[in-house]
Amino acid sequence: KWKICELASFQIVQEIYHFRTRTFRYSPSSLSSGDGKDEQGQVESSSGKGSKLSQVNNAHLARQRFTQRVQDIWSTVLESDVGTSGTLIYNSKKMYDSQQRSKFQDMLKLHIT
Repeated sequence: KWKICELASFQIVQEIYHFRTRTFRYSPSSLSSGDGKDEQGQVESSSGKGSKLSQVNNAHLARQRFTQRVQDIWSTVLESDVGTSGTLIYNSKKMYDSQQRSKFQDMLKLHIT
């Protein structure tokens, strides 16, 4: 069971790095629709208002993809044997004590900041 949690933690760290560096599924080319056209069928320009709006949309889409991917990883863990054991109770006050929580948050900050 601990290997499942360890693998999930590695996957989440990997997603954090991909998201922050805008690589793989978070790269601008992966986020774009592929045809270079906006909703009205007009070809988007690479300068001016269109490109700024496109950057904002890409950032929003990247965040959505990241959130969905992390949720998928977490769901997979909970649907495994780990989620059915008594050691991890999701949505409960007894998920882990405050000392474990602060240790986890400190480790997570190393990857986020």
